[in-house]
Amino acid sequence: DPTPVRSTGMVDLQVFDSMLSGAYQYKSTEGVYKTLDPREIAIVCVTHVPTNSGIVNKVEQIGELIAAYNQKQKQKDGSQRAHYIKYLVDACQSVGQMEVDVRQIQCHALVATGRKYLRGPRGTGFLYIASEIAEKIMPSHIDHYGCPVTSVPSAESYQDGVQLEQNNVINFSPREGATRFEFWESNVANRLGLGEAVCFALERGIPEINHAILEKSVNLRKELMKIPGVAVHHYETSKCGIVTFAVANMDSRTVQGALWRRGFETSVVPATS
Repeated sequence: DPTPVRSTGMVDLQVFDSMLSGAYQYKSTEGVYKTLDPREIAIVCVTHVPTNSGIVNKVEQIGELIAAYNQKQKQKDGSQRAHYIKYLVDACQSVGQMEVDVRQIQCHALVATGRKYLRGPRGTGFLYIASEIAEKIMPSHIDHYGCPVTSVPSAESYQDGVQLEQNNVINFSPREGATRFEFWESNVANRLGLGEAVCFALERGIPEINHAILEKSVNLRKELMKIPGVAVHHYETSKCGIVTFAVANMDSRTVQGALWRRGFETSVVPATS
């Protein structure tokens, strides 16, 4: 019998490398095995730290593989014709509790929220997008701040029952860089609060914050594993402050309520989260 392999929940770097090298095979919906053509990959989206587990994906190594692939394509087909894979990282659960450096990750874009480990206001967050692609992407939603209007139809063009001509419509010009993704309307107090949260984290020092979080989470996992019937998920690969566990024959909401009455604040996450 084959030895069962327990999933770590992490991106398998060897499998991912085989995808980029054109050696990965998958089973199609028709039941036929096919080889994945890396030229069909437009963008790779990776969650640094998932919401429902404490694993930490190796985003820097993933970035190295993508950068190496893009460099090979550039050398092969030239900078204009080459097929480049874009790299997006979801860092909502990692920013604020560990070092996150877009230069080391080599990602084209990174998103994060302010309300989690940065301990900032709810409803805040930020987007990083590399300057090399920022002006090549049109925002899915635009307003007069990110994409100011440059010209409007003349008054004579507005006639009842007459459709505007193609060359006589509202024109706009997106701002340079990532500013084109910003909106005019925003909660100023929340933005200021996010700024203060970032300043506090930098003043305290991410290494010190990370050390304190790891010390507490490691101890919590050890103590939970001593309790009969408690299963700690992904304890081998959990290297951050998120600790996920389940109790045998007990609904998660019941566990949450019991812990709440004892002064512990926890969250219940569905398996699909």
